[in-house]
Amino acid sequence: MLAPLISSIPGIDNAFTLICSTTSDLALVVYLLTIVAHYKYRQSADFDPDGFVLKGYKWIDPALIGFFVVIYFSLFFNGDGTIPAIGGLIWCIGFGLWSAREKSTITIPASDNENNQL
Repeated sequence: MLAPLISSIPGIDNAFTLICSTTSDLALVVYLLTIVAHYKYRQSADFDPDGFVLKGYKWIDPALIGFFVVIYFSLFFNGDGTIPAIGGLIWCIGFGLWSAREKSTITIPASDNENNQL
């Protein structure tokens, strides 16, 4: 239903290609956010040093973050990748704003590390 509407936008020849490219670009954003979350978790009070530990996270995580940023940034220099990269950014910003308006009513229980520190 949306394919004819998307294909009517100037500069877009194929709606399927646009959607597939945009979702692939969003996968890069998901990986980037996962690495950022890991880096922040390692620096938080909830980190369990006896759990799964990635050695060298202090340089691996920033290197991966930089790698994913460079890869995503390079999409703007590829003629076919520019519109999907912009679409991915619009989707991330729009979804982020939409989800930020939701207020959680769930209370998160204190973690074991917080209880042990009391």
